[in-house]
Amino acid sequence: MAFKKIEKAVLSVISWVVPANLTSSVVSVGFKRYFLNTSWNFVGKIVSLFISFFVSVSVVRYLGPNDYGLMSYILSFVGLFSFITSLGVDNVLLRELVKHPEKRNELFGSALFIRLVGAFIAISLIIFFIQFTNNNFYTNLLIIISSLSFIFQSFQIIYYHFQAEVLSKKATLNAVFIGIFLSCVKLLLIFLHLNLIYFLGVFLLESIIYAVSYIILYKRQGLSVLNWEFNRFVAFALFKDSWPLMLASAFAFTYSRIDQVMIKNMMTPAAVGLYDVGVRLSEVWYFIPTIIVSSLFPAIINAKKTDELIYQRRLAMLYSLIIYVSFLVILPLYFFANPVIKILYGLQFLGAVSVLKIYIWAGFAMALGTVINQFLLVENLTRISLYINCIGMLANILLNLILIPRIGINGAALATLISYSLIPFSILLFKKTRSHARSILFGFLLKKPSF
Repeated sequence: MAFKKIEKAVLSVISWVVPANLTSSVVSVGFKRYFLNTSWNFVGKIVSLFISFFVSVSVVRYLGPNDYGLMSYILSFVGLFSFITSLGVDNVLLRELVKHPEKRNELFGSALFIRLVGAFIAISLIIFFIQFTNNNFYTNLLIIISSLSFIFQSFQIIYYHFQAEVLSKKATLNAVFIGIFLSCVKLLLIFLHLNLIYFLGVFLLESIIYAVSYIILYKRQGLSVLNWEFNRFVAFALFKDSWPLMLASAFAFTYSRIDQVMIKNMMTPAAVGLYDVGVRLSEVWYFIPTIIVSSLFPAIINAKKTDELIYQRRLAMLYSLIIYVSFLVILPLYFFANPVIKILYGLQFLGAVSVLKIYIWAGFAMALGTVINQFLLVENLTRISLYINCIGMLANILLNLILIPRIGINGAALATLISYSLIPFSILLFKKTRSHARSILFGFLLKKPSF
C-alpha cells in the first residue's frame, strides 16, 4: 500500500514538473510507467546515497588526507582498467534484451563469458603495469586485492534484466539494503580503529554481495543463471556492436581517473585526498542524470521503432529534465562550497574548496553527455561516441600535464571541466550528429520538436 502511494505521488510530481506542452503528447500511460521505473531508481539511490555519503564523510575524516588520498589513488588506478571488464557490452545487452527478450538465456550467457574474459584481462594488465610505477609493495598489494572485484562484478549484468522489464523496484530495494549493510561495516571499522586495507576490503566485499544478491533476485523471478547458454554467434554480435563503446568507455574512464593518478605521481597522496574530496562532492549527484537516462532508455528505443516524432520529442523532454535538474544542483553547491566542506570534512580539507567550485560545472556537460551517448547508441553511431570520448581523453591528459605543475589540484579540476565541456560541442563535428544539437536546444528552451 505504501509503495502504491509513493507511485501515485510521483505521477503527480511528474505532471507538475514536466512542461504541459510536452506532457500532452509525450507522457502517455506507457511513458509514465518508465517514469515510475525512474522514480524507484531515484528514491532508492537517494536513500542509499544519504546513508553512504555521511558514512563516507566519517571515513574521510578518520583516514585523513594522506591515507584517504592513497585509497583514492588505488581505486583510481584500478578504475583505469575497469572498462576492459565489460568490453562495452552492458548497454548493448540492455538494448538487445528490450528488442529480443526471448533470447534472454543466450544473451546473458554470452555476455557473462565476455565479462569474465574482460575481468581476467584487466587484472592481468594491472599486475603488469604496476611494475612500472613508483609504488611500494604495500600499495601494489592493495591495488591487486581491489582489482579482484572485477570477477564478481561480471554478474551485475543481471541488473539489466530488471531494467529491460521495467522492474527497477526490486533491484533498487536490493541496492538500498546492501548500501545500509556496507555502511554499518565501515562504521564498525572506524569504531575498531582498523587501517586502510580493511576499508579496501569492503570495496571487494561489495562486489561479492551484489553478485550473490542479483543471482538470488533473478531466481525469485522464476529464472536461473544455470540456464544461461554461451553462443559464440551471439557473443560475436554483442562484441561487434560493443567494441566502439568499450574504447569510448576506456577514454571516458581514463579522463575521469587519470587526474588522480597524475596528481599522486606529480604531487603527494595528501593532494590526491584534497582533490578527491572536491571531486566527490561535485559528483555526488551524478546518479541523477544516469538513473533518468538509463530508466528512460527502453522508452526511447520503443519510440524509435514506432514513431520518429515521438522519439524526437522524448529526446527533447529528456534534455529538459537533465538540463534543469543540473542547474538546481550545481548552483547551491557552487555558492556554499566553503561551509559545506568545512562542516562535512573539517578544516584539514579546506584546500578542496577551490577544486569543488571549478569541478562542479563539469557536471552540466557530463549530464548532457549521458544523453548524447544513449542517443548515439540508439542510432547505432557508436563509433562517433568513440571519437568524441577520444577527444575528451586527449584534451584531459594534455591539460593535466600543462596545468597541474602550474596550479596544482586546481589545474586538474580545470582540465576536467574543459575536457568534459568538449563532448557536447563535439557532436557538431560530425554530419550525422550535427542535427542533434537541435534536440539539445529544444530541451533547453522547453520547446516541443515539430520536425
